[in-house]
Amino acid sequence: MSLGTHGLITNDAARIAVIIVFGIAGAIAAHFLQKPAIIVCTSIAGSIITFMGIDLFAVTGWSDYIEYILSTHQAPINLGGTPAIIGMSSGAIILAAISILAQFHINRGRTWS
Repeated sequence: MSLGTHGLITNDAARIAVIIVFGIAGAIAAHFLQKPAIIVCTSIAGSIITFMGIDLFAVTGWSDYIEYILSTHQAPINLGGTPAIIGMSSGAIILAAISILAQFHINRGRTWS
């Protein structure tokens, strides 16, 4: 489904139209979803950074695990089952969920200026 010569869309005008339509749709979505996207992304990033800092002292291998996932886009089979990594991953997910809920609660009713 690429925009190359042998892709799904073979007409040049249709390719341009698809690019324009998706560009406009993305701009509209970004306008309406900017605040929730920032809240969710900063919560997840903050949670990962917090637990990487904890892993510097605990040395569980969790930061290596996350680094591997982010660089190769696949979970390593040999590291996934250790209780320390499962605990750190669970803690990171719980911290991210708490911070998402807290930010939505604090910013309820506020608008961008």
